[in-house]
Amino acid sequence: MLSVVILASDSAADAAALMRALVPAAVDGLVRDLVVAQTGPGDDLTDLCEAAGAALVRGGLAEAASLAKRDLVLVVPSGLRLPDMWMRRLGETLTRGVRAAVVAGEAERGLLAALKPRPYGLVAPREEIAALGAAGDLAALKRRLGGRAVKVG
Repeated sequence: MLSVVILASDSAADAAALMRALVPAAVDGLVRDLVVAQTGPGDDLTDLCEAAGAALVRGGLAEAASLAKRDLVLVVPSGLRLPDMWMRRLGETLTRGVRAAVVAGEAERGLLAALKPRPYGLVAPREEIAALGAAGDLAALKRRLGGRAVKVG
């Protein structure tokens, strides 16, 4: 049903953990392909992407989304931790015809963490991502989708 773009800025360990969390969704058919956008000078992700069958782009969100094979793209930062049941909830949401969604990640624990915004990923049509241009990022995509994005999780 959808492609996934992982925005990886530094840690290969974070990207690997997120890829592992996506495996059940790939087995179920929710995730069809994976593109990793290396957006920072961090760990080299070539070997990780090759082993996972993911395309690697050393560039931004729009460039990565251009390689997506599906019309709907789930964009997630590599540090996002997906909560239990995310796959079922997102699948149900997409089945209803929703084309823009905010996928809430697990919130950090602790008093100070409660003051931080909850991490998230976004589902958006590939053409919405392309419209952002080379300078587009996750925050810009969220602003572009505005109130059209349904909250999941």
